[in-house]
Amino acid sequence: MAVKGSGRTEPGSGPKTRFKAHFKARFRPRLDPETAAYFRRALETLQEGLDEEEMALFAPNVLHEAALWAPAAALHPGGSRLLEALLPTAPLPLMGQLLPPLLGGGLRGPMGHPLGARVLEAALRRVLGAMGQGEAAMGQVEAAVGQVAVAVGGVLVAAARHPPSSFVVRALLRVLGGAPEVGKAPGGAGPKAEGAGPKAEGAGPGPRGAELPPSFPPLLEQLAEAFEKHLHSLLSPPCASLCLQVALEVLHRSQSPSCARLCRALIGRLAPGDG
Repeated sequence: MAVKGSGRTEPGSGPKTRFKAHFKARFRPRLDPETAAYFRRALETLQEGLDEEEMALFAPNVLHEAALWAPAAALHPGGSRLLEALLPTAPLPLMGQLLPPLLGGGLRGPMGHPLGARVLEAALRRVLGAMGQGEAAMGQVEAAVGQVAVAVGGVLVAAARHPPSSFVVRALLRVLGGAPEVGKAPGGAGPKAEGAGPKAEGAGPGPRGAELPPSFPPLLEQLAEAFEKHLHSLLSPPCASLCLQVALEVLHRSQSPSCARLCRALIGRLAPGDG
């Protein structure tokens, strides 16, 4: 509401604010009340506990609904927790459907949102857990992961320096290099509520280079070049330096020649010669 006679508008009512609200509504959509209630009830059901037979019926139905409502489901508190709980054992083809819608808006969309980033990370870790284990449908998932790599690569510095999206960067690096985090089970970032879902399988040895989908090594090399190019911007804050550490680890494990180049560039910046 405008203040009479002042010629000024109250904070939050100007064109810039209206544009921000429109942008947020476009890239961070909300569930309608009925659908939000569905996911809330589904989460409560899951937390109450389900036996194996009940879970076999429950999980596919809920995940199908979540895929239809992505990305809004990933941005809803109940929907995101539900997805985090179910994604570690979700059917692999679902990742091909779920990942692309979560990329809209870049860092202004789910990737840059604390809830959406956790869902993206959980989905990527599900893909990583399935690699090298003979699961089908990797072709569709390969294309979806490629879309994630392109989206992240386009905003790499900003994504690595932004705490929520930095989890996505690190998960993507591990998927492209087939390098699971030692001692950590597949799942989303951050703590999980007790009884929130089925027990996740432990992260086993990653697939060797020959078992990686053919598009993954070139995508990893592209990200490595971006890390080297923007190295000075990725030494801080801590979330960015963690991304750099994971990049070095993954490149080393994949025996990529980019690892040596990135190490030399890092040493040159941290311990420059006497000249």
